Amino acid sequence: MQDPHYKVHTPQLIILARRNQYTHARLGFIISSKSVRHATLRNRIKRQLRSSFRDHYDMLPHIDIVAITRRPAPVLPRDAQHKAITAAMTLLIHKTRGT
Repeated sequence: MQDPHYKVHTPQLIILARRNQYTHARLGFIISSKSVRHATLRNRIKRQLRSSFRDHYDMLPHIDIVAITRRPAPVLPRDAQHKAITAAMTLLIHKTRGT
């Protein structure tokens, strides 16, 4: 994503967002096998990102969101990982509401 309007950094993720011309928010992610070795963990992160996106969808403005895992991404227990993703999404919402 070139020239993102919003950025959120966590130890596990970098979330970039940019306003789009559509009337809804969209989600994309980049989870490489170099940053998360096991496919089951990559798929779990994808599921949790989609779940958090669905939970916060009504609060998001019309933006494109790209979530990128950091390399190497720390492996967290499921609950801690879900909380970290939810916290990052909430921080993104607060940043988008500020402008």
